[in-house]
Amino acid sequence: MAKSRNSWGAIRKLPSGRFQARWRGQSGKVQTAPVTFATRTEAQRFLSKTRTEIEDGTWKKVDLGNQAFGPFAKRFLESHRSNVREVTAVKYETHLRIHIEPIFGERSLNSIKSIDVSEWVSDLGEKGFKIGTLRGAHGVMRQVMTEAVRSGLIDANPCAHTRFPKSTRYEPNIITPQEANILIENMPSRYKAFVMVLAYCGLRFGEAAALRRDCVDLDNRMIHVVESVTNAGGKTVWSLPKTYEKRSISLPNFLIDALRSHLELFTALDAHSLVFTGEGGGWVQNNNFHKRVWNPVIKRLMNQGAIQVSIVPKDLRASCGSWVAAENGVLEAAKRLGHSSTATTTKHYARPIAGRDIVVARNLDALFSEVSRSISAAS
Repeated sequence: MAKSRNSWGAIRKLPSGRFQARWRGQSGKVQTAPVTFATRTEAQRFLSKTRTEIEDGTWKKVDLGNQAFGPFAKRFLESHRSNVREVTAVKYETHLRIHIEPIFGERSLNSIKSIDVSEWVSDLGEKGFKIGTLRGAHGVMRQVMTEAVRSGLIDANPCAHTRFPKSTRYEPNIITPQEANILIENMPSRYKAFVMVLAYCGLRFGEAAALRRDCVDLDNRMIHVVESVTNAGGKTVWSLPKTYEKRSISLPNFLIDALRSHLELFTALDAHSLVFTGEGGGWVQNNNFHKRVWNPVIKRLMNQGAIQVSIVPKDLRASCGSWVAAENGVLEAAKRLGHSSTATTTKHYARPIAGRDIVVARNLDALFSEVSRSISAAS
């Protein structure tokens, strides 16, 4: 954001296009004008008037923290909209509208204290909201109040020391390739290739749902992950993949055959057509897929004993990461899952495969024997 420094005070242009005026008071603390200005000239007039009033003793300090939380929060989110993915912006706005504004929207910034925030988080938990929702809503409010501190509207962030209910971290259920194949065989024909892509390419659900015909290059044995789709706050949001990382994934032969058959049966001919669609022709929405397709199949397979644990589509991504890490190393697993760091892969997805440690021991045995033979031959 461009700044213009004058002999007294400073003016900067905000992402919204409006101008903000600041000056340093006698205490040394930076003060911010209670309103923004349409032009730099208006902001300069305000600074000149304020300086004159301070010097002749007629200026009265305005408690800038008296402004309402709601309008300030909306200004903040709008000013940062270009810095986050569209899906993130929608989630922030949803948290503000549903969880934050009903409690704090009309309250002044300086009236919100740490105990108020703690009670609010506790109330959300008692109403049955999951820990992810609590942390998401609190994260938005914390960012807003951090900006209020930076702008000199309040002295301290009341969200700085909030405690949350204890929660268990998501621990994926890893299935075997054999179990994955059983699951795929029991899926309706329209969704077999979709589940295969989740299991053997490690795509996120939204990445698989957003695949277009022109991103599936069967001649070169590749799919290109360039987009993701999700439902955020009741709105369909198309965006870049998480962490903004587009990637290309090599396909095994069996998946090439499955995708070729699927494209012929279920995908429109237009190059930009979605590869996978629901019964009604729209994109495969996570909630609908869970309720109408996934859950009935999982329930039936568990009753039959074909699958030992209840799994969700996200577990297929974790299983893929575990299979690849076991056979090809965690670096390749991270690349396939679209992680910039192997730490993310091992922390959240890839898990040791049962029995693989025995294989590791055998490989070390062979290595030791080979080295011993080399030493003996040299002597």
